Amino acid sequence: MIASLWYYQGRSRKGIFDHRAIKPENVFNQCANDFERSAYRRGFEPIAQTMFFEMGTAPVTNGVNANFVREMIPHHEGAVRMSNNVLQFNICPGLKLILYAIITTQCEGIRQLKHLLNHLDNC
Repeated sequence: MIASLWYYQGRSRKGIFDHRAIKPENVFNQCANDFERSAYRRGFEPIAQTMFFEMGTAPVTNGVNANFVREMIPHHEGAVRMSNNVLQFNICPGLKLILYAIITTQCEGIRQLKHLLNHLDNC
């Protein structure tokens, strides 16, 4: 499923990741109908574009801590948006549980990262 999502972690500030390499249709099993796959893709593509754009344009400073946190906040926000997008469809109950867990943990992670970003001088 999501294993088809690979993450290029090159440090080029022109773009951290080419989101076109992601194959959204792999998120659904082969039984999903064309309408669902098409609707999923329409929701997924702008989420991925926004997430990778925000990660790639995060302000860069001399502080590794702050740079990492600024890139991870949009990454976590993207995970929440992607999970909510998938929940709009008829998916297996096991995947729903995973998606709810992603939403819960990533929202908490976003809160913690934002708090930490405001207090990085103390690290």
